[in-house]
Amino acid sequence: MFFHFLRMFVLVAGLPLVSLYSGISGCAGPTDDVAATFPETCADVQESAVADTGERPPNGTYTLYINGDEAQPWDAYCHNMTRSDPTEYLTVDESLNLSQISNNTAVAETSYRRFRIDPLTLEINPLDNTFATNNFEAFTPVFSVDTLESIPAGWAEVQPEGFSMEATPAQSSVSLAGTPFIFSEDILAGDLSVFFCQVDSQEIQGESTAGTGVDVASDLASFTLTAINTNSEEFMETTTREVADCANLGTTATDFSTAAWPLQYSP
Repeated sequence: MFFHFLRMFVLVAGLPLVSLYSGISGCAGPTDDVAATFPETCADVQESAVADTGERPPNGTYTLYINGDEAQPWDAYCHNMTRSDPTEYLTVDESLNLSQISNNTAVAETSYRRFRIDPLTLEINPLDNTFATNNFEAFTPVFSVDTLESIPAGWAEVQPEGFSMEATPAQSSVSLAGTPFIFSEDILAGDLSVFFCQVDSQEIQGESTAGTGVDVASDLASFTLTAINTNSEEFMETTTREVADCANLGTTATDFSTAAWPLQYSP
């Protein structure tokens, strides 16, 4: 008799993490052992649950496996599990993951408690704001496209509102602490000048934005972006931003349709 086990873990509505096992048994079969399979995606978890119980499982935290490898587990938050197209999110520390836009006197902020992650390519989409929280009480930032409702992750920008003697910087912090992932070494290319970049809405003197840049942690688990515009009268209408994923977000004309941060598994 052969047994085929699929292990899943789920955390729902604050309940403890529990194990669910799906078993298939038969009488006679081939002599080769039936290899265990492990879910790579939330769709895999959903499919197994439907086969086992006849119902789609609830949203919650499930253990997925990179390339279906039992030795590479990670906890994913599975969203829209009652639909045919569930999506995966990586839960992070919200206090360490935020983006800001400054008008040089006040700061608007968006924080993230989960990032949309592709479990097959291991890329984060910093434009997904499903689990983002906005704090726009100080002022409401201006977005260049109507579809943007939150400040993207990995985004620091100064939008001067007239001349001011102050120059409050904007910062963005991103941290994967507490997860089994770090950023790919690809983000270090060109001495941090390929994946990260400064974008100004018009040509501006370098000293006006001195201090704008990026700092990446040595363990590749986090980075911090800073945008500064000293807001001299000559450049008071110039916006300055520091962004991650320069290829997709590195122009003033970006349509915010796509962006990706490459990760690597490092438990």
